[in-house]
Amino acid sequence: MQRRPPLDEERVDALALLLFLLALWVIDLANRGGHNALLGVLLSLPGGDKIGHFFVYGLLAAFLDAALRWRMWSLLGGLSAPAAAVWVLGFGLLEEASQFFTQTRTPDAIDLLANLAGVWVCCLLGRRLARRLGHLKA
Repeated sequence: MQRRPPLDEERVDALALLLFLLALWVIDLANRGGHNALLGVLLSLPGGDKIGHFFVYGLLAAFLDAALRWRMWSLLGGLSAPAAAVWVLGFGLLEEASQFFTQTRTPDAIDLLANLAGVWVCCLLGRRLARRLGHLKA
């Protein structure tokens, strides 16, 4: 019988928190019209803003999903979704809506789609890895 590697819960929780703080920092920087070297390179790429949305929200959702131990929530109509996906997409929706109140940013539905795609792909891959390692039942 193969033993599963232990899930370092404290490390996963810390990474989820770190990614959330990173997202808050990037949002604050963008709201103030600022950049750093990494954001400058990312924004200089075609679709770089969307790539950033995909990975920031996707990785945040994947690590939060593990930190919440892959908890599922029942939604309307008998659907269910990872609790982390609901939280992260809700946060992304609020963040896009907040852009109506800033002079340096403009809300964009394509950003929301990039968030959704990142959350979906990263949660799917994270759950697949968790199943493979034996942390999540099939």
